[in-house]
Amino acid sequence: MLYLCSQILEYRTMMENPTNIFVNPMPHAMRGGVYLGLLFSANFLLSTASNSFMQALTYVLVVVIVMYSWRLTRDFRDNESEGRITYYRAFSYVFLLFFFAALVSAVVKLVYLKYINTEYLAQQMEATEKLMQQFGLQEILKNDTTWKSIINPSNFIMQTIMMNTFFGAVLGLIYAALLKKKEPKE
Repeated sequence: MLYLCSQILEYRTMMENPTNIFVNPMPHAMRGGVYLGLLFSANFLLSTASNSFMQALTYVLVVVIVMYSWRLTRDFRDNESEGRITYYRAFSYVFLLFFFAALVSAVVKLVYLKYINTEYLAQQMEATEKLMQQFGLQEILKNDTTWKSIINPSNFIMQTIMMNTFFGAVLGLIYAALLKKKEPKE
């Protein structure tokens, strides 16, 4: 499906400007997605630590992820696309970048949740239930059957893939607007 979308974007871009040499963003996004996925994984592993200093580092890592993805997108424009990139190509690059990063991170999360700390999701559920009881929202927990499905690691991982990809789509909208360039720098 992603390949089909990239081919449609390639055709559209070539029709918009036949002189523009199209560079498929997929290989560059895959390479960058691996490194970005490792940052996502480090962020997840730091968030599981019981030390509050380590958990605070997750906020720093989010800033690093945003800056690194900006740099990757800018480098793709300047080095791979000869200094030119359309809004659609920039958006698709960032979207693919975050999708591949989410897949890499999902593998790390799966290993962690299935083999290293199998009680992590149950512990998070208990902490959330206590917090909701403090705010008087325990009725929501009793009536909502989907709430219990979060304990399943595969559901949790699918949700994080979707959240990371959505985050990438939002950043892609912003980055594409800021980085689009018709003519290369002289």
